[in-house]
Amino acid sequence: MVSYFSRIVFLPPVNPSFNIRKRPLTQQEARVIVRAIKRTSNITGYTVREWTNSKHLFVAENPKGEILGACLTLDFSKEWTEIAVLFVLKEHRRNGIGQALFLTSYIDTLKRKKNVLIMSKNKTVVSMMREVGLDIFSTLKNLPTPYRKHQLTLGLLYNIVWIANLYRIKEIIRKAIVYASKEPFVYGLKLTSSAEFAIAENHTSCGA
Repeated sequence: MVSYFSRIVFLPPVNPSFNIRKRPLTQQEARVIVRAIKRTSNITGYTVREWTNSKHLFVAENPKGEILGACLTLDFSKEWTEIAVLFVLKEHRRNGIGQALFLTSYIDTLKRKKNVLIMSKNKTVVSMMREVGLDIFSTLKNLPTPYRKHQLTLGLLYNIVWIANLYRIKEIIRKAIVYASKEPFVYGLKLTSSAEFAIAENHTSCGA
């Protein structure tokens, strides 16, 4: 983890053609993102309301202020935050936007002294999860030490909060039928240390 942070503390701007800002989406932006996500197989989906009400959401914009992508982060307990959605509009991919959004959201989560959970089946996202040192699991059941004391929060509370949304249930069923994807979700977990809190606090992420 030390080698990772020593590398990103001085991370240069990924691309001068975009900027990362922390703000909720507008209604129009949220509708664009929700429609685009409905056409993907890897993201179950979040509502327009969730996108517009989020307090910890990072948006990639071009110099005109037009949205290129977004990363939605949700607190589901006092100690835990989920980096719930990382999405870049198709025409703006492969420009470093996704990585910049991910790193900015991750560092912000550390600054807020939160432990991290990410659920994904996207190979690029899973690769970034490994790169920042998350522990990868195929399930949230029967977690090993040191996560065992958080088992109730991760194994029960998180699932209740995540599934307690009719839109998400409908999207899970619809995408299972339309895309017939058999790729399993994996879970990335990180108990953030005091040292990492301090490093993140002193870090100014690119474009933020």
